[in-house]
Amino acid sequence: MAIGRTTHRRALALAVRVLRVERSLTQERVDTAGNLSHNSTKRTESGDTSVGFDILVGVATGLGVSVSELMVEYERQLQKLSR
Repeated sequence: MAIGRTTHRRALALAVRVLRVERSLTQERVDTAGNLSHNSTKRTESGDTSVGFDILVGVATGLGVSVSELMVEYERQLQKLSR
């Protein structure tokens, strides 16, 4: 069965939130550390919008992880949502 875009967005949103909370970071702190515009992390965590590559890199940077590490957590969340 194909997984819809909404599920992919939700998995990314959850991955960002999990990594952020594990590191005790605020959304604002991730935005600042990742050189992102105000509310970028909030919008990413909402799962309502498609995230471009620059935002993805900025969020990963702000979280202090590589894009690869963020994608590993995304895959974990996607598996949970796909059950």
